[in-house]
Amino acid sequence: MSVCYQPFQDKQVIALFNAPVLIGWAQYNQRRLRVERRNRRPGLALQEVAQSFAITPEDVQRLNRHDVLKVHHDEYGHIIDVETLRERS
Repeated sequence: MSVCYQPFQDKQVIALFNAPVLIGWAQYNQRRLRVERRNRRPGLALQEVAQSFAITPEDVQRLNRHDVLKVHHDEYGHIIDVETLRERS
């Protein structure tokens, strides 16, 4: 009598073993990391954002007033034009 190898059953056994282990590990991490250990970074000022993108602070304010924008860049990646497609409601 020959014993036939059945890989599907082996995968089921592995899955049945791994499922509670992974669920337990996730629950352990949820309990252990309930407290946010990282501090939130403060937002950037308009001047800092403008300087970072090499645009004026007025342009940054205009960009903040819209939900959807299309930004055009030159061959060096600098912003050359911004189309406003939808204003915030």
